[in-house]
Amino acid sequence: GDPFTAAADLEAAIELCDGTYPEAERLLGVTYNDAGVQAAQSGDLAGALAFLDKAALKADGKVGARFLMNRGDVRKRMGNDAGALEDYERALAICDPKGANRDDALNWEVSCKVSLMHHDMGIAHFNRTDYGRALTSFSLAIKCNPNVVQYRLSRAQVAQVQGKW
Repeated sequence: GDPFTAAADLEAAIELCDGTYPEAERLLGVTYNDAGVQAAQSGDLAGALAFLDKAALKADGKVGARFLMNRGDVRKRMGNDAGALEDYERALAICDPKGANRDDALNWEVSCKVSLMHHDMGIAHFNRTDYGRALTSFSLAIKCNPNVVQYRLSRAQVAQVQGKW
């Protein structure tokens, strides 16, 4: 069956058992996420966001970090960069390498998204000649992913334009 029907069935099951079946709650979060991803893939970003908002309410552990990352991707596609960055940073906090939910692969994936967001914001600030904010954004991108040469080149360009060698 499709995730939309599954979500409706799970919602009804949870209501019938008065929320005393935690596995149904977990499955509902996964189903909301899957429905959101499917809607996004078909181009229904508003529908995707509605499902991913519900999935994010159940964001817990590594699975929750994935829900948040998926919602961040949809928010970014919708032009909501601040919302996307917020979701990516929450996901990053969940899969922190020092935390109980350590997941190096997911941490790397989310770190890359966060660093790209900061770099993109830095470019936007630079293009508006807001060099202070551009420098901060590029520095945050480097902090998230210090091995990307372009981030360092962008920060150096800000220093050059400001005459701060």
